[in-house]
Amino acid sequence: MERVGRAYCAIDFAMSNCTAVQVEGGYVLVDTGPSPSAGAAIRAALEQHVSGALLTNVYTHAHTDHILGAAAFWRPGVPIIAQE
Repeated sequence: MERVGRAYCAIDFAMSNCTAVQVEGGYVLVDTGPSPSAGAAIRAALEQHVSGALLTNVYTHAHTDHILGAAAFWRPGVPIIAQE
């Protein structure tokens, strides 16, 4: 896990990286990783560093290595921001 200011980047969990940005009341996640198992590992690591609840998921694009970890982060009512 690498930190710059309020941004925490999950590096070396898979072939793509995910970033959590700490905001008031929780965090915003940018991409979720390439699989449910990678997403779960990333989530566990992020929970050691970020506080509060996941407030929003942002998908930079729809390649599978950026979105298939979503199941590990999904929560009812948490919006997903993505391209159409």
